[in-house]
Amino acid sequence: MGQVTVWQMTPEELEAYKAKHPIKPTKKPKGTGFVNVYAPEYRWPGSRKAKAARE
Repeated sequence: MGQVTVWQMTPEELEAYKAKHPIKPTKKPKGTGFVNVYAPEYRWPGSRKAKAARE
């Protein structure tokens, strides 16, 4: 395998990099496919149908 080289910027180099490559804020995409399924308010799709089928 190759050798890993660690390189750290000086504060002046960091400021120059930030000036050349500014951080652009992005908008969160509407209707994102990622959902926190562990949140208590989350309801699994079809959970009512599954519950009715068990009864």
